[in-house]
Amino acid sequence: MTVFFSGALNLTREAKRRSDDAVRRADEVQKLLSDSERQRRRITALLDQISPQVDKKQSDVKESLNKLDADLNAIDDAFPNLNTLVCDRGGDPCDSHCGGAGCDQCGGLSCEGAVTNAENALRYAEDAAEVLKTKDADAEDLLRTVINDINE
Repeated sequence: MTVFFSGALNLTREAKRRSDDAVRRADEVQKLLSDSERQRRRITALLDQISPQVDKKQSDVKESLNKLDADLNAIDDAFPNLNTLVCDRGGDPCDSHCGGAGCDQCGGLSCEGAVTNAENALRYAEDAAEVLKTKDADAEDLLRTVINDINE
């Protein structure tokens, strides 16, 4: 019978040890759950605290994006007029004589845009410079002739 009691005692001790381990693990889990709950409440309080600031920033960003979108649309609307002023054609579609903006040709003989006007003005200025150079040379020749005549 002693063997029976010894085996029963060992079984009881093992059961007690396993029971104590289970209680210890349950206590650790309970501590983790309590810590987790405390962290969750703390984070929720922080989120409640910063939520209005985040909402304000999101609203500001959305407002800025809407303003930028409106500005971009205004620029897109202004481009055809700008292209017409510069190239005399909007470029959509490209004109066979003048081209237009984005057409690899801007301005030409039949165009009245800023590019053609600038090219014409440059040509007139270069022509005027040539005429002035010729007149200056003629004046120099005349002055030399007059000086020679006076000295003779």
